[in-house]
Amino acid sequence: MTKTQSFEVTPFQHNDPKYKCLCGTVHITMAAILIAVATIIVGIVAIVLAIVDDRPFYTWIPVAVVVLLMLVTSSLVLYAIKTEKEVFFLPYVGLMALSVLLSLGVAVLGIWSLVSPKSSVADFLVNPISNPRSNKEVIGKASVFLALAVLFLFCSIWFAFIMYRCFLYQKDVKIARHPHIAHYTRTKTGSA
Repeated sequence: MTKTQSFEVTPFQHNDPKYKCLCGTVHITMAAILIAVATIIVGIVAIVLAIVDDRPFYTWIPVAVVVLLMLVTSSLVLYAIKTEKEVFFLPYVGLMALSVLLSLGVAVLGIWSLVSPKSSVADFLVNPISNPRSNKEVIGKASVFLALAVLFLFCSIWFAFIMYRCFLYQKDVKIARHPHIAHYTRTKTGSA
């Protein structure tokens, strides 16, 4: 490209359907904000419930670590939207990837417990020493665990997908504002 050539500037289409979700009703940045705020609220509720529970102090430390990760990554999403620095969406996507793996693990344990309620895997649902387990009790608890795992699995996948789309949206906005600067993107530029 020579110095005399100029770039053809077209207005950026912020409301393009590819930047919307929920059947085209919500912009992905608004969805990302809602997801981040909901994650913060869930994290705060989880830590309060862990503290209020009458279990020993050391048992809610893993909950506190997970909640801290949730709060940090959600805050980074809000920061990314405010400052238009798309890289800060990626920690949340990573956290959701871990959530998908955890949900799959819990789902496998739930299925295993449903198939074989007398197995040692079912011990994570019922304490066999203090409470002799029955097949009905194990199947009931395994069903709840499986349903929750599937719910968390789908929510985690959708949340990660929305955050990744928001990441791509921020990249597209940067390219539209500064077309002469080379950016790493998923689209091809019209430069020779």
